[in-house]
Amino acid sequence: MFTNEKLLGIILIIFVVAAAGYFAFIQFKQEVTDASASPSPSPSNLDFLFNKTPSFQFGLSI
Repeated sequence: MFTNEKLLGIILIIFVVAAAGYFAFIQFKQEVTDASASPSPSPSNLDFLFNKTPSFQFGLSI
């Protein structure tokens, strides 16, 4: 049988775990709400520069 001290300890542990879970959930919910999508496609031009010649797998080069 549980004594009062053990019962209070268990209740305290449950309270701390529940409070941590609650605050983590609230923080996650707020971050998801505040998130905004970036524009796609990007309004700026994309320039790619290739300086190396392509090579195949297994060490074979062109």
